[in-house]
Order: sequence, then C-alpha cells, then structure tokens
Amino acid sequence: FFGELRGMKRAELKKEIDFWIQRFELGEKRKDKAETLSKGNQQKVQLIASFIHKPAFLILDEPFSGLDPVNKDLLKDAILLLKEQGTTILFSSHQMDNVEELCDHLCLLKRGVSLFSGSLLDLKKQYGKTKLAVRTDWSTTQLLALEGVKDVRVEKEQTVLTLADESFAQSIFEQLSNGKYIEKFSLDYLSLDEIFKDKVGGHVVEV
Repeated sequence: FFGELRGMKRAELKKEIDFWIQRFELGEKRKDKAETLSKGNQQKVQLIASFIHKPAFLILDEPFSGLDPVNKDLLKDAILLLKEQGTTILFSSHQMDNVEELCDHLCLLKRGVSLFSGSLLDLKKQYGKTKLAVRTDWSTTQLLALEGVKDVRVEKEQTVLTLADESFAQSIFEQLSNGKYIEKFSLDYLSLDEIFKDKVGGHVVEV
C-alpha cells in the first residue's frame, strides 16, 4: 500500500518487500497481523514501509528506541545500505554510540539552540586529546597529584585520566613508565557521550 502511494508497481514492490523482510528477519512473521507482533517487530515493519520506495530523503525519530542489540545492528546495516544507495538520512537520537558510528554530520541542540554543527572529528578537535587510558599500579591519589591531571576514573581493566591538555601526556608517560615497559598508555579524543555530558548536559538532539 505505501509503496503504491509512491508510484511503485506491484512486481517491483514484491522484490523490495521480499528483500527487506529477509533483511529484517521477519520471514516467519510474514502473514501475522501487525498488532500481534512484538514492539520491536512492529517497528521493523514501519521501517520497511519507509524504505521500500528508496526515498531520496529519510527522517527517523529515535529509530533505535525499543530495539534489542541484535535488531539495532540490523537497523544500522539497513541505514548504511540506504546511505550507500544515495539516500540522505536525518535522525534524532540520544544514544551517542549510534550517532558516533553512523553520522557524517551532527548538530547538538540545547533547548532549540545549536551549540555545534559539523563533523564529529571537528567537534572532538575542539576538546583535543585529553582522555588518557593507562594500566598502572599507581594509586588514584598519586595520579591526581600529577601535573595536568584533572580527573581519574578507575575501570575494570584500566584507569582513565582526564588531562587539562594533551601536552601533559609526554611528562606523565615518562613518570609512569620510569624508563620501563608500560602495558597500556593510550591518548585519545573524548567519546561523543563524554562530550555530550560536558557540552550540553540537558535536553539535546543529535543529527
């Protein structure tokens, strides 16, 4: 029905519907009524109705909401396929990992005001490489005493230091290694999730 609204012929539609039903692993549910499907499968049916006519421009609002990890991966693959086929996709999401993985261009909004618009790398460069992951037997107190260290977070397999500036990394490396082998010392940009919390904190949409 939705395909025909877009001027598609039934023969062409059958091919597209078969493709997407297989892609979204709905073959066993093909003849089920929509209202009997799980929330995740209902969402996949709605997405198929949006995909089958190969739109030039597609808007998705929180498309990953309510999907389990397996179905999230199926949707990510579908979005990347549409992108390869030339569809421009705009989506809103509060799940930073999806934004970071999929978006070429993003916009951070807080209460309707744009705080940033551009590429993910350009946003990260505003902060510099201030996230330092290490494996060390130094205590949190000792690490906090190092010049340039603003914060220390102990995780399961590593300790993460937040630096005031990446220029402090060389000195910290020399002190932690003391001329010896150090198992892990990795300096990187903040993740989008960390930037999100620092830059906007409240109500935001990422595009």
